[in-house]
Amino acid sequence: MQEFLRTRLVNKDEWEIGHKKFGSVYFIRDENADCIKIGHSHNPWTRLRILQTGSANRLILIGIIAAPFEVEGIIHEQLQEGRTQGEWFWDRGVTTEWLMAMTKGEPICRNVWEIVNLPRNPDYEERELNLLQ
Repeated sequence: MQEFLRTRLVNKDEWEIGHKKFGSVYFIRDENADCIKIGHSHNPWTRLRILQTGSANRLILIGIIAAPFEVEGIIHEQLQEGRTQGEWFWDRGVTTEWLMAMTKGEPICRNVWEIVNLPRNPDYEERELNLLQ
């Protein structure tokens, strides 16, 4: 079996179902520091409020993707070159551009991502991200 990340652009109702099932990976931007925090939560709006309380800079929620916790780690690996500390990554346009490309320009409450196992088939062309690379 091979693991893949399945990404789907969905309507609001389907997103709510995915969020209730998995929770969500959130992207919070600190505009003054040009950094983005990538984390996982079942309530990203509360997480934003908590982080804002401890920050002198204005924080903005720029992405919420319904996805299981494991997807957060996969995203961290994809963006590891820009990691500043912990779950914070430099933006410099790169992280935002990656988010927009991966969400088809709909980063807020429109995407459901999940890990799927597919049988190995060399003749099958999968358009989704191979997690084992």
